Amino acid sequence: MIVNIFSFSMKYRDTFPKYLERPNFIFDCRGITNPGRIDKLKPLNGKDAAVIAFLEKEPDARAFFNGVQRTALDTIPAFAAKQYSDELAIGFGCTGGQHRSVYFAEQAAALLTGAQDDPPTLRVRLEHLDIDAHYTLGENSK
Repeated sequence: MIVNIFSFSMKYRDTFPKYLERPNFIFDCRGITNPGRIDKLKPLNGKDAAVIAFLEKEPDARAFFNGVQRTALDTIPAFAAKQYSDELAIGFGCTGGQHRSVYFAEQAAALLTGAQDDPPTLRVRLEHLDIDAHYTLGENSK
């Protein structure tokens, strides 16, 4: 089974690539403090050490990800066993698609990749749809 994990901008993106247009789960990360509002973190993204350290200190971030794990990640084995599809999609959205959503998508991919049987039963694909986007006020999605 393939698990597509992706991050995106909830503010600017209104469509997804065809293979992601019917996601199984979408998680809204905007309830977590936005590192993009901090001047020294703004030019970075959720893969950068300073942003990771910032989010790992946020109490709400751990609680949020625990909820993601209980809701989506723990259901993957049942989904695979029932063979509804050979693919599943899990999206993480935040305002700009560069900090929080990237961080949580990375965390989900690492968790799933690290929890694999030998040989692996899941193929995890990770994509950050808007990590390099530089939106201006009023601009629509790609």
